[in-house]
Amino acid sequence: MFFKKGGKGPPSPPPDEEKTLLVGRPTPQARLSWPARDGDRAATEPVTGSAIPPDRSYRAAASAQAAPAPAPAPAAAPRQAPADEDRTRLISVQRPRDEAQPAAAPAAQAPGRADREIEPVVGWLVVVKGPGKGRSVEIAAGSSPIGRGEGQRIRLDFGDDQISRENHATLTFDVRSSRFFLNHGGGRNLTYLAGEPVLVPVELKGGEVIALGDTELQFVRFCGPDFSWS
Repeated sequence: MFFKKGGKGPPSPPPDEEKTLLVGRPTPQARLSWPARDGDRAATEPVTGSAIPPDRSYRAAASAQAAPAPAPAPAAAPRQAPADEDRTRLISVQRPRDEAQPAAAPAAQAPGRADREIEPVVGWLVVVKGPGKGRSVEIAAGSSPIGRGEGQRIRLDFGDDQISRENHATLTFDVRSSRFFLNHGGGRNLTYLAGEPVLVPVELKGGEVIALGDTELQFVRFCGPDFSWS
């Protein structure tokens, strides 16, 4: 508000001392955000003094001071270690030896091993009369005992009980000379060749008929002077 000479109010100073005084009114600092309370003043009028917020600002400030500060959120309780019975345990299970480790592969077969295990045939005995007629058995090199037992190299187990279980007779193939020999086995049961008992070694040439008990066998020769495995 301006006080000029000639207006109402207290007496003005002398002319030489006439001065214009500018008295500022306290106004809010954020005047653009609040509506001006004194509308008769332009927005560009210079303002001095401290800003005084409107009444609602006082109430908001008072409310902010009166309101209690929010309590801090409770701190999370430290996680307790689980009891022994709740803990995850790693248990090592040992498998049986046959499952834990694969079975070792069989050793590689040496060259020629299978050939040595196979006994090459050098001839046959064919049943021409008695139990097992029409059957045949192989003859291998060396000395071959004849009988009904499992351990005999030439086994004649076709149902003739007159044949001894072991060593009824012996049939031999000599590899060096490629010759066959028939001999008595040493038991009480005899072996017959062409109707005659065999008491000493007899050489076989091929095609002979050998009688043991109720069975007759024809000898078929394979190896000889014309062929040999050696």
